[in-house]
Amino acid sequence: MASQSKISFKLTGQWKRLGMLLDPNAFQGRLARHVERATQLNALLVQREIRKYIQTGRGGYAANAPLTTALKQSSKPLVDDADLFGAIATRKIDPYRAFVGILRQSRDRSGNRMVNLAVALHEGTSIPVTPAMRGLFYALHAVSTGQADSSTLTGRAKEIWERVGGKGVVVLPLKPSTVAIVIPSRPFIKKVVEQESIIHQCRDNWTRAVGYALGGRP
Repeated sequence: MASQSKISFKLTGQWKRLGMLLDPNAFQGRLARHVERATQLNALLVQREIRKYIQTGRGGYAANAPLTTALKQSSKPLVDDADLFGAIATRKIDPYRAFVGILRQSRDRSGNRMVNLAVALHEGTSIPVTPAMRGLFYALHAVSTGQADSSTLTGRAKEIWERVGGKGVVVLPLKPSTVAIVIPSRPFIKKVVEQESIIHQCRDNWTRAVGYALGGRP
């Protein structure tokens, strides 16, 4: 009678790893974790590049007008006390999406929302000239040319003069033909997110994240 042989086998760590890799629930968890990290990294990358774009003036936009330069103490468009620079924020939406941009909105002294200055700067806008605006520029012209004393200024005109007075700025009155003040578009966010180098870096980060998930990295 022939003897029966026994065969035994033992699952090693590699089989356990394979089981873990093939588990769809575990994979989804790893994928979400790695992609979320990549999404946060990409959001910070875009935030940094937008700030750099504003800081260095890479947009090639026309320089500020003399009055604007005096008010902001800079001829660079978009630069004024680092308010816009500091307002560029990031916010997580979900593991696969993040917000990069400006969340806050200007308010008046009563706390009411005013025009969204970030959108106005980014997209450009046209501000209709009112009689009060004409009067403001006329008053500033009179003071800046020595025809009137600065003590006669009140409200917004006084605030502007306190910033530019003594800097040799002559404020010109608005021409009768000027019916609107045009703020040109300066798409400081759009220009960054459309750069090929930024697109490639973000894609590489997400691709690497998927590879980590497929490879079983926790």
